[in-house]
This record gives sequence, C-alpha cells and structure tokens, in this order.
Amino acid sequence: MQKRITHVAMDDSKHTLVAGILRPGAQEPELRSIPNEPRQVRRFFAHLQREGPVVACHEAGPSGYALYRQLTALDVPCQVLAPSLTPRKPRDRIKTDRRDAAKLVRAFRVGDLTPITVPDEVAEAARDLVRCREVVQAELLRWRHRLVKFLARHGHVYRAGRHWTQRHGTWLRSQQFALPALARELAGFLWAALRAAEAAAQAA
Repeated sequence: MQKRITHVAMDDSKHTLVAGILRPGAQEPELRSIPNEPRQVRRFFAHLQREGPVVACHEAGPSGYALYRQLTALDVPCQVLAPSLTPRKPRDRIKTDRRDAAKLVRAFRVGDLTPITVPDEVAEAARDLVRCREVVQAELLRWRHRLVKFLARHGHVYRAGRHWTQRHGTWLRSQQFALPALARELAGFLWAALRAAEAAAQAA
C-alpha cells in the first residue's frame, strides 16, 4: 500500500526557514527551524523522504524561486503560493514565522491555497532585466531633476533649447560656483547623473 503524504509549508527569511510539518494522520503541525542554506534544506528533506512521499509549499516573496527550484530538483513536488490569495482572518495581523508556517501547512493539506505559475529561469531573467531597466530609468530621471532644480535655485537656468542634449551637457559642465560648498554639490549631482545615465545605457 502506498505510504501517505507528509505536507510541509515553509516561511522563509534571509537566514532561516521555518517549516510546518504535518505527517500522515497528525492533527497538529510540527515546527522546525533550519538555516536557509541549500545543504541544510537538502538534509532536512532527505530525512523526511525516508519516511515516505513529501510535498511542499512556500509563499512567493523577495527570495524568488530558488527554494522552489531546489526542491523540485530533489524530487519534492513544490507549490509557490500567492500571499494575497492565502486565506487570513481579520485578527491575524501579528506576523511570526512559526505561526505562519503552522497556518500555511494546515491550509496546504486541505487544498485551501492558490498556487501561482512559476516562470522558468529564462523567463525570470527577462523579467528581472525589465525591472532593472525600469529602476535605472527612474533613478536617471530623479538625478536629472535634482540637478536641474539645484541649478535653478541658484539662478542657473538653461534657455538655449531642450535639456539632455549634447549642447545641454556642455552647458552643465561649464557651470561654476564661487562658494566651495555649492561647487562640491554641483560636482556630486553631475557625477550621480552621469553614473545613472551609464547604468541606463548598460541595461538598455
């Protein structure tokens, strides 16, 4: 007869994984805390797999899909869950990793959670590149605005055409201040805007 399944739900942080474990027939989850390191995760699930089939889940978060990919490589079926679709009671406002793992594994075993579609590594890399472009473009815009506003506050206004052309760049580099503090501030803004422009060009 096929062995029954052990359900595992994980609440992950940068350094630690808290696992809620419901073995076959158990009503209360066992809670384990392990270092969030591939070797420790492998040992933890190898021990559980010796007892029988294991399925796992964790909520989508800032750690990405590395844990999901490690578990599927270990032949542990894994679901990544949408936090916004995880059932929560209004009073459940105090977040602790152990409480979250316990609630998650109970809901996981009864099928009360909504998994998301996990992109493959190529699709995820493409998404990351798009996000990178958006971030560096936003940073470039912010530094350019700061530079222009700084100059305008001190009476340096460009009136010879559009901003951010080659001619405008030459004008920016020609601006001078007698006060050392303002000169250093201008140099800092110019340096930051230049670095942001280089980053935007590399991500394009």
